[in-house]
Amino acid sequence: GVHKIRCGSFGIGRLLPTISNTSIKSERAVGQRHSLDTYSKGLRMSSLHETAYPRLKADVSDQELADIYTPTAKERSFARTHSRTPAARGALLILLKTVQRLGYFVSLKTVPRAITAHILACEGLSHLASSQVREYDRNGGARQRMLAAIRQQVGIKAFTGEGKAIVRELARDAATTKQDLADIINVVIEELVRQRF
Repeated sequence: GVHKIRCGSFGIGRLLPTISNTSIKSERAVGQRHSLDTYSKGLRMSSLHETAYPRLKADVSDQELADIYTPTAKERSFARTHSRTPAARGALLILLKTVQRLGYFVSLKTVPRAITAHILACEGLSHLASSQVREYDRNGGARQRMLAAIRQQVGIKAFTGEGKAIVRELARDAATTKQDLADIINVVIEELVRQRF
């Protein structure tokens, strides 16, 4: 199936259907009508790696952990304010630091162990089991509250009807000059990021 990669509040799982539900006419294709649904069904993983979606590295150096994934005092205070338990605090910090790095929210279970361990250690939570933190992948209500707090903290918007309308318009415009799905997706992603989705 198509690999889901989330960006802020939108992801490839939402982005492609939003684009493909819009039948896009490419002026370069002499009357040929392009439905991106055709492209998305046959999309290979290699194509996704050509898009602007950044990904977490499995092999992270100590320097990268220190520079990128160390919560600041302000961020640690934010996490304490918006969590009731140590596990929730750890989950919130991991979501915060990874969205700052990637621009989209990830499942806690997909975060490399080294990144998780470093963030938890910075907050004195090394005693927590991974399963305790990953519980917030399954606790939908708590996770959504965390995401809402983080969006407000970092200044990004949820992907709602406004975002979908932007995607449709951008995809139509991009399809007049670009034939490759990855190129069209990149145009859409860049604008959504610029508008803080």
